Amino acid sequence: SLDQTWPHISVPALLSSIAPSDDPMGQTNRGIATFVTRIKLPEDYDSRRLALHIPQYTPSVLRIVSDAGIEHTIERGRLGTSAQEEKSFYAEAIVPIPIESSEFLVLIHLSNFQQARGGFFYPLAIGYHQDVLRAAFRDYVGSGLLIGLLLVIGLYHIILYRQRRTDKSPLYFGILALVIAIREAIMGQTLGTLGLIDDPMILYKVEYTTIALGVPLIALYVMELLERQSTGRRFVHAMVGVGGILFVCCIVLDVYTIMSLLTIYQLFGIAMILFLVKHLWNAIREGNRIANWFGWAFGALVFTIVHDILYTLEIIANTTFIIPAGFTAFILAQAIIISHKFSSAFKERDENQRKLIEAYQELDEELLKRETLVAKNEELQEDIEVASRQLIQADKLATLGTVVAGVAHDIASPTGLILFANEAVSENRKSSMELIESILDAEESDEAKAVLEVFQEKFAQMSKSESDIALGISRINAIQEAIRNQSRNDQEPISFALKELVDECLVILNTKLKSVTVDCQIPDDALFIGRRSQIGQVYTNLISNAADAVVERHEAENGFKPMILLGYEDAGNGSKTLSVEDNGAGIPKELREKIQEAFFTTKGVGKGTGLGMPIVLRILEDHGLRLNVGSSAGLGGASMRIESTTGTNA
Repeated sequence: SLDQTWPHISVPALLSSIAPSDDPMGQTNRGIATFVTRIKLPEDYDSRRLALHIPQYTPSVLRIVSDAGIEHTIERGRLGTSAQEEKSFYAEAIVPIPIESSEFLVLIHLSNFQQARGGFFYPLAIGYHQDVLRAAFRDYVGSGLLIGLLLVIGLYHIILYRQRRTDKSPLYFGILALVIAIREAIMGQTLGTLGLIDDPMILYKVEYTTIALGVPLIALYVMELLERQSTGRRFVHAMVGVGGILFVCCIVLDVYTIMSLLTIYQLFGIAMILFLVKHLWNAIREGNRIANWFGWAFGALVFTIVHDILYTLEIIANTTFIIPAGFTAFILAQAIIISHKFSSAFKERDENQRKLIEAYQELDEELLKRETLVAKNEELQEDIEVASRQLIQADKLATLGTVVAGVAHDIASPTGLILFANEAVSENRKSSMELIESILDAEESDEAKAVLEVFQEKFAQMSKSESDIALGISRINAIQEAIRNQSRNDQEPISFALKELVDECLVILNTKLKSVTVDCQIPDDALFIGRRSQIGQVYTNLISNAADAVVERHEAENGFKPMILLGYEDAGNGSKTLSVEDNGAGIPKELREKIQEAFFTTKGVGKGTGLGMPIVLRILEDHGLRLNVGSSAGLGGASMRIESTTGTNA
């Protein structure tokens, strides 16, 4: 009896369940069967609005019989007594059956000679035409949405794989989604309803082909997703091989033979399930978070697969196939899992890129430091070479200084001989002149007067030469004395006349100072306490540097008059200030610290050693003095001021 809800007429899905066991052909799943069902409508049912929903595939003839006789006959395909006579009809149908009677019979004639199992895939349904159409439409829309979703997801994940080919799970998953979309298009009657395919035999092959392809794809996908390629590889390869064999069977065998292998396909799927359950369990025990998520989705899919297998074997009844819904949920879950995995992979990539950029930056810094170090090393090598040459030159100068000191000492004896000889010549000249004058003065002749004038002229020239010799000897003595004093190695500080020391320095530097005006403002009575020879070395270096600076400017500028000022200030509290100023180009501020470094010089190659100023600073430090380098307010050039730091110099 029908009620107000969606009614179904229960028709066995398999002919084998009602076929006689004594079938002489021994093929209980092949033959012709007739089912009779009595329909009794409720009192408030309008029988004229009824419609019958006929499932797909199996050839059938339905007859609606009332008390008035056969009122409707509906043929789907063509019944036959052999595979050649029989013709299946793919698409389902919704047929209106307006009838006047509240009770009627439905006679269903079925034949099956082409398939391994016969009968309707889904039971017949009867009800109001509008309700039947609405339910069918919901099925079509749901199937179409599912197919579209699977196609989009499949193509998306294949494109996703092309972006990151190191992970093959999106590839296997994308192909699996496309395979399931094809299966749903066939099983959901979409293609048949649209009239695109009318031969169910081809679709049977495609349906079983999806099983042969889908099972190994799931195994490959899961192994790649769980990153367990090292375990179970042989079994997965075996499943791929079996799937390939079943795929070939779907291509070369007829539909009946293929469908008779359904049990093998089912065992193939069960083996895959058991294998994946084992690896899922191992991955979950290892703490794989993706395995936990996949386990729930896979459990739901396994449930639908087991349900449909039991339904196909008629172990359970009053239900329907739910694998499409299970696969839909599974596909959506996998899309979420892969999206999360890709998101994690991209985060990991970004983190690795960040670390790589930091490593590159550190490497760049190290390379920059290395380049800087190499450049400084090259500069140092150049400085070492220059310093080496300067040290050689300094050693030569030191040796030359020792030799000069010895020579100055050795000059003393011949200088004394020259001075003694000059004095003897002067006395002889005077006595000779007196003798000649005494002889010739008495003579009144012109000849005698001429001879006397000649002698007087000659002796006058000799007197001038004697003066020149005396001056030369005086200068030689002054230089010798200055060199001797400057070459002394004073061990203890003494009090000495500063003006006398500076004069000695000017004598030594006389050659450099020929074109320079030196204004020495040091009083004659100014005393200084220190090691005399070392203070002389300080003045010699400072005056020599000032002379180089003013002479260089004198050579560069016409009309320039080089000048050096030697100053002296007594603050009255025991502190004195000594200064050397010039009107040269001056010393730039950025070089005032560097000129005090060893081996640094602003002079050309061969003109400076870079040792003078460090020696000056060391001597001043030993004497409790400091050197201030600046600009001369009066002359505009450089200013070197030596100041006492202790206030004890008197």
